[in-house]
Amino acid sequence: MVNSWFYRVAQIILNRCGRTRGGAAATQTSRRLFSDDPVPEKRGGPWTLVERNGCIVRWQVLTAVLGFTHCLDICPNELVCNGDVLDKLEGDKSPEVVPLFITVNPKRDTIAQMLTGTSADIAKTYRVYFSKADENDDDDYLVDHSIAMYPPTPLPALEHREEILQALNDHQVVVCVGETGSGKTTQLPQFLHVCGAYTSSKGGGDEKSQCIAITQPRRVATVSVAQRVAEEMNTRVGGDGVVGYSIRFESRCSVNTKLKFLTDGVLVRECLSDPLLQKYSVVMLDEAHERSVHTDLLLGLLKQVTKRRPEFRVLITSATLDAERFAEFFGESIGKKSKKKVKPCPIVKIPGRVFPVDIFHSKQRQIMGHRGPLSTYVRAAVETTMQVHNSEEPGHILVFLTGQREIEDACAQMRALHREQERRSDGMELRVLPLYGALQGQRQREIFDAVSVSRVRKVIVATNIAETSLTIDGVRYVVDCGFTKQKVYNPVQQMESLVVVPISKVSAQQRAGRAGRTAPGKCYRLYNKTSYEEMAQETVPEIQRTNLANTVLYLKLLGVQDVIGFPYLDPPDEDSLLDALKQLYVLGALDATGEATALGKLMAVFPLEPKLSRALVESLLLDCSREMTQVVAMLSVENVLIDAQQNKKRKNRDGSDEGEDWEQNMLTLREDGLLHEDGDQLTYRLLLKAFESKARSAQGRRRDVERWCDDRRLRFRALTMAGSIVKQLRDILDTLSRRDVEAVKGEKDDRRDASLDDRLRQSLCAGFFMNAARRCTMETVYRLVNHDDGKKVAHLVQFHPLSVMCYTAPPEFCVYQELVVTSKPFMRGALAVERRWLDYYSKDKLNVPAAQLYALCGRKSRVEGKDQEQVTTQQSADTSQGNSAETSKPLAVSADAVAAARARFLARKKRS
Repeated sequence: MVNSWFYRVAQIILNRCGRTRGGAAATQTSRRLFSDDPVPEKRGGPWTLVERNGCIVRWQVLTAVLGFTHCLDICPNELVCNGDVLDKLEGDKSPEVVPLFITVNPKRDTIAQMLTGTSADIAKTYRVYFSKADENDDDDYLVDHSIAMYPPTPLPALEHREEILQALNDHQVVVCVGETGSGKTTQLPQFLHVCGAYTSSKGGGDEKSQCIAITQPRRVATVSVAQRVAEEMNTRVGGDGVVGYSIRFESRCSVNTKLKFLTDGVLVRECLSDPLLQKYSVVMLDEAHERSVHTDLLLGLLKQVTKRRPEFRVLITSATLDAERFAEFFGESIGKKSKKKVKPCPIVKIPGRVFPVDIFHSKQRQIMGHRGPLSTYVRAAVETTMQVHNSEEPGHILVFLTGQREIEDACAQMRALHREQERRSDGMELRVLPLYGALQGQRQREIFDAVSVSRVRKVIVATNIAETSLTIDGVRYVVDCGFTKQKVYNPVQQMESLVVVPISKVSAQQRAGRAGRTAPGKCYRLYNKTSYEEMAQETVPEIQRTNLANTVLYLKLLGVQDVIGFPYLDPPDEDSLLDALKQLYVLGALDATGEATALGKLMAVFPLEPKLSRALVESLLLDCSREMTQVVAMLSVENVLIDAQQNKKRKNRDGSDEGEDWEQNMLTLREDGLLHEDGDQLTYRLLLKAFESKARSAQGRRRDVERWCDDRRLRFRALTMAGSIVKQLRDILDTLSRRDVEAVKGEKDDRRDASLDDRLRQSLCAGFFMNAARRCTMETVYRLVNHDDGKKVAHLVQFHPLSVMCYTAPPEFCVYQELVVTSKPFMRGALAVERRWLDYYSKDKLNVPAAQLYALCGRKSRVEGKDQEQVTTQQSADTSQGNSAETSKPLAVSADAVAAARARFLARKKRS
């Protein structure tokens, strides 16, 4: 059916070309287009050879459409015509005409407009690139997978195609700087595919089919870009298509995949089994300017791969002007004696299609307190957005906020205000859409749906994911709150916090630039110019403010002994690396020499953080691994219980009491047998089992399952994702050999004779015994401990309001998944454990001398005699000094950690 559309559209075009410039000549030239003989450049006929580059030939058609003579470069992914228009326009057919494979996109009507003369912009330029027909093909026309398709309006990247390909031909590493909207994300992979970059030449003339990897720092961007490129190339995602993607716990790739989009974390994991990345001929690091921890790690790993694989190519793209640092990092040393002289790798700059953007600053100054921003920027964002909607010309609005709760609350307020306005006037329709990482895929795709700009205005309320990772057409107005959420890890307290901090100047510029993609725009900054001037120039790289335990484990498995001396683009703080080494050593993943143990290698098999993978390995030893996959899966997704505080805001508008309503919900879970008194993790497992049972009984009626979740305030999406993760983890377990398990399995002991719940709790204790807390005299307050004697480490904590432990008898000892700092430090994912289990797994491992930590990476202590000083004792003294039972004190530490990390980053950059 689709192919018949291809034939009919192509015949219309070629027939009209023939009638305009002489049909015989047109037929003869078009027939020669697909022959193996070179086509001479010929001007005067309907086909004019514009360019030849290897196997790529572009043809330009000079034609007249209803009296309008103009240039038409055929663009496969935009040639559109519905059946009625085709029947009306189709004229005499010539059996001699060779049909072209042209993608029909039913969402647009470009060709219909052009052929009927109704297009407002009749002289648009369209492009197509034809590859030579395969000699083995029986047909004398091109197959669809050999056609590269590009957007209707030439993107700036298209003009630099030859420059980029030539640079990659001459150099192993090329840095490409492209403004947002320049087409670097969607077009560069297609350039590489068309020129055959997925085929690597080997000795003797043999060729090996490989794959082109394109990394993204975010899951949402990975999936959406893969779908977009597949649409432009007229292929499927996965299956027999040439485009695929791979994200954690989800993969749609096959042996036919030639363009593989994947998150940077997935590629890091692939390095463990394939250190030289032999399956890839080219790796493209997209959005490198975001500086995720995995992207920074890949930069160092790829630098080592290029030294061992001369044919390997790396393409680094960035939306900011810090490309010189990337170029120098991959540069070649000049001279054998001087390592300071470096010849940078080439940089290709692609200008974006930027229209002028007027920037308006608020009179409000950004004020940061110990608990975060003091300004009411959410309400200001709502009011500003509605003012823009009521007073400005058509165009979509992009609003930047910091997180899911703020976004959903702002969306609800905007919808309510718009409903009130609709009663008073017949204005433009307002479609308010949220966008954040945890949003369901179908709702994420709604932001890309085509609408009539003159009748509908979309308001996309997003996190910083919309800064550079995704491009939303039609945005002319941006509302910038000036804040973002960042994860900050304190290695002294071993506490990771998600804190709201001011954005950098680079981020502010990126956000403003989103308004100038398609037309002149406006950016409304909810902070004054003084606040902008006080912002840091760049965002602190994630590798300098996150827990590095997983990163260090990967490096150890890749054979990197000195993880401190590894070539990082921006080295992390040494204390953070030592803390990561300590975590891995205490968990048993490293031995005394710093080598990965059999336990550590087995932990790395699972795509989980070290503590979770350690718990899963322990469950193998206690014969409860199948059940543990359910617990681990639930701990790997967003919180399955809907936030009580979020519901509180919604309920209070109706005048009801949220606290009593939430307690009633917990009682309902208890009555249904879905609340386990031993803690959150076992409760999560009961919820997942009940969800899967309900899904089976519903027999495909999704709405019934969603209603069941809504009645119990459970997230349907999180439970669905957890079920998928369980299947993948069990598949991994099934691939483990008996030898792998026996390598870490000890002699049988009485622990395996305990009940299933006790074995699950022991397994979790094996991974999280470092996160232990002991009950104080006040039963709702716990103090953190660093080993089994209950020694005080830093401060007091409480159970998170969403924890089931708030509704059960408090145990004496518990472990927790993570500490969350909001109004005070809370334990999330709490589980009751016994003291003897903490004794069994700790065994004084937490008291690690500093000299031993340096020995784990083959170094000596910086200060002589420091090996006599125990790290945990020093940490306790540092953090306990002047620290009372007040719970607000640690918040200052968490907030100051951001400024401290930024200061260290800027100082190092200034020295370099």
